[in-house]
Amino acid sequence: MPRSLFPPDGGPSEDWPPDYMQPPRVADRNRTRLAGHALQHEGKPFEDGGEGNWSRTYGAAGRGVCECGEASTVLASDADRKRWHKGHKDEVRRA
Repeated sequence: MPRSLFPPDGGPSEDWPPDYMQPPRVADRNRTRLAGHALQHEGKPFEDGGEGNWSRTYGAAGRGVCECGEASTVLASDADRKRWHKGHKDEVRRA
């Protein structure tokens, strides 16, 4: 039998409906996006071409490059570069 959206006694209740029946919370977009700080090519690897020129590489290892110009050390995977970028954005927010 389906669960009712109303309390079992038919009257108002402070803890009704239960948490699992509440709508999901919308993610706080301000925590994930920061103007001017997007990870280039979704974390794909880059290599330093000198004087701030970055060229895309096609191996697994490479640097992550942020839109602001900041670059990571050489990291092994896209996931590592995404983790680096999350930390970079956190540092910018604190500054």
